[in-house]
Amino acid sequence: LQQIREKMDVIDLEEDTIDAEILDSLAVTQDNFRFALNNIKPGALREAFVEKSTVHLEDIGGLEDAKRELLEFISNPLEYAQEFFEVGVTPLRVVLLIGPPGCGKLCVIVFAI
Repeated sequence: LQQIREKMDVIDLEEDTIDAEILDSLAVTQDNFRFALNNIKPGALREAFVEKSTVHLEDIGGLEDAKRELLEFISNPLEYAQEFFEVGVTPLRVVLLIGPPGCGKLCVIVFAI
């Protein structure tokens, strides 16, 4: 959009089409990217509120296997960083929790945030 804004003085808004020469002159530059990075916020982040959870892992009843596995997923790469490095293993960075609504997926992950 920044490129179009810069060309508004030569674009005739009364016409149905834009001259091909003007369209060919549009090019996104590194400066346009920098402008966008500094001035544009993704829609999903505009109204996001982050709160520190007061839920602790021990507050969650049951789900012992899920809690243990999640703790290992988070702590093992930190606790055994040298071993991971020595054998060339890159720690996983994503966890996909699956299950029906109400089974505790969110409850288990909230403590880690």
